[in-house]
Amino acid sequence: MAVSGQALLLLSTVCFLVGFIYAFLTLRSDNAARSRMTLVFMGGGFLLQGAFLYMRGQQLGRCPITSVPELLAFLSWAVVLYYFVIGSTFQLSLLGFFSYPLVVVLQLIAVIFMPQPTTGYADFWRELHAALALLAYGGFAMAGIAGVMFLVQHRHLKQRSLGGLFYRLPPIEYLSHAIVRLMIFGFALLTVGIACAYMMRESPSGMKLVVAYAVWAVYAAALFIQWVRGLSSLRLAEVAVGAFVVQLLTLSLMGAG
Repeated sequence: MAVSGQALLLLSTVCFLVGFIYAFLTLRSDNAARSRMTLVFMGGGFLLQGAFLYMRGQQLGRCPITSVPELLAFLSWAVVLYYFVIGSTFQLSLLGFFSYPLVVVLQLIAVIFMPQPTTGYADFWRELHAALALLAYGGFAMAGIAGVMFLVQHRHLKQRSLGGLFYRLPPIEYLSHAIVRLMIFGFALLTVGIACAYMMRESPSGMKLVVAYAVWAVYAAALFIQWVRGLSSLRLAEVAVGAFVVQLLTLSLMGAG
């Protein structure tokens, strides 16, 4: 019996939820086999995400970014993709643990509110614009998650609570570098995505552009200040977390690609 696209997304969500619970229960363990199991859950969820997006794209006849639930599913996929790309690069072994809750919440919302697929015409520039913007949001999301990890680390240091989770967190300098580079990468993708919007057959609505430019301006200002005089690591983490929370709240205003 064929599995529906929505069932694939639900299975992916369950996979991430079980992975989070497993990672939480084994957090204080340094057992390599247990760490690999966490990767297995993340990888399984990622493959199911990809299968859902592929099936949904086949049903729509275009990139599956035509509704807010689809945007959330695509954003969740981008977050996990960033985890696999940058997790080992920055030695952020706990990045997956902190990513799990965000992905589970976004995908649960997507599963509950996913509309029936409707076909429409494909505009290369529109879909490239939306895909790049969502990939940028994925980068900003990972910067926000790294920011949360920094704030947790900072709180442990401030309270002189140097046990348990503290020793599993990466050094603060790794987190600071990761936040800056993720913000730069996301900003570059968003810049190209906004440029693609002006190549679309139909111009995007004013609200979409206002939201996109507002997000762009926030990160442009943060990166400019960081480049000119430098933000403190704590302030940088707070900006990364706060900016992404605002983005999530305004995602529905962006609408479909």
